[in-house]
Amino acid sequence: MSNTQPLVESNARPNSKDELSFLERPERLVTIKNHLGFYPQSNNEASRITALIGHEDKNHQALTHLNEVSIHQYKAGASASEAVRSIVRSFEGYAGSAVNELYYMDSFLTDDLVIRANNRTGFTTLFPLEEWRYDNAQIAAFSAMSRFRETQRYAETEKDGRMGNRTLIDATSGEERLERIIENLGGLRVSELKRIADTLKDGQIKRLDFWIEQLEGSKKHYFARDVSELALKELVSISR
Repeated sequence: MSNTQPLVESNARPNSKDELSFLERPERLVTIKNHLGFYPQSNNEASRITALIGHEDKNHQALTHLNEVSIHQYKAGASASEAVRSIVRSFEGYAGSAVNELYYMDSFLTDDLVIRANNRTGFTTLFPLEEWRYDNAQIAAFSAMSRFRETQRYAETEKDGRMGNRTLIDATSGEERLERIIENLGGLRVSELKRIADTLKDGQIKRLDFWIEQLEGSKKHYFARDVSELALKELVSISR
């Protein structure tokens, strides 16, 4: 993989450290995965999805949700327009994150080393740390695969109803991030890495489609129209 920048710079990942670092309520993650085909990547994303898919009319999920937010803000004496626009920007952020992860998985799956490698070759043999520790593109790809493994393990092994949280790889940086990647991927063979990348790619396609659908729905709300139209223009030109 070449040392390139992601396709989406702004909003590629939400900015809050808490947003980046934690997941909780594994049964909710499983429900969303079963319903939509992907895991949300933070508590905030999971909560937003739950609020959206809770509306029976799929064609008006975003509009109904944004209307509810507007009413709540008006009653609280707060700015309804800014709250609505902030939510739509979060939709754009989740879509941008999906675009980036699709890019990194495509790069991984078409990498010459991966294509030529024996499926039994181990991760650390194929990718010695010293050869990628300063390669931002590879670190991003391996981080995405690690995040998926961490999320999948947490969602599928914890008991329903557990309220504790799971700290994700996004909470780490520098040497700690590299160690976490090795911890997650170091014991895997190329065949297993390819399966993770394929599964992650499929999920991010569904995730991107979902958030683009919500941005399309957001155009029906007066406060959100200009924000959602601009986001769609940028995202669709990049990802399609």
